[in-house]
Amino acid sequence: MAILSLLVAATEVAVWPDNGTDRGGFAEAAKAVVIAESVYRTREALMIQNIKKILTPIDFSEPSMEAMRGAMELAKDLGAEEVHLVHVIAPQQRLIPSTIEQNRELAREGAMLEQAEEELARIKKDELGNSKKVITCAVVGPPVEKLVDYAKEQAIDLIVVATHGRTGGERILIGSVTEKLVRNAPCSALVFRPRAR
Repeated sequence: MAILSLLVAATEVAVWPDNGTDRGGFAEAAKAVVIAESVYRTREALMIQNIKKILTPIDFSEPSMEAMRGAMELAKDLGAEEVHLVHVIAPQQRLIPSTIEQNRELAREGAMLEQAEEELARIKKDELGNSKKVITCAVVGPPVEKLVDYAKEQAIDLIVVATHGRTGGERILIGSVTEKLVRNAPCSALVFRPRAR
């Protein structure tokens, strides 16, 4: 859109009366259009070429799995070096009053973490051919905060996130965090909408 506006503006500038002698004004206006367009294309190409690490939050729902597949296709097309699959286990309660309940919550989180790591390993092996480009991680904590921190720590260039994910208290609710993640991401974010069937 910006380039279109620039072309329209430059075209208006480039309309010079042909008096047969002064061609300099037209040449300068045409040069401005050509230079601006090549700078725009170069910046766009550089931005795309600089995507080396892609992060995809995954909650094992079908929308998040499709986002993962989309991220893998994008990584292949762009020549990205790594695709990070991250599963976040949201704590059930922030303030747990008794030690017994705290221990139960820690045991629950530990079991869910182990289960998530196993599922991520299975996906990497069965669906992604055990690609060395794929890095998996499961963490416990507030989803947006953990994903943003991970993206910063790993110098992620692009986050590919599903529009919505699994519902239920024991899994990350990607749909409920997508907007916050996009707003707080330290890099570009792509919201992936599953194909209509």
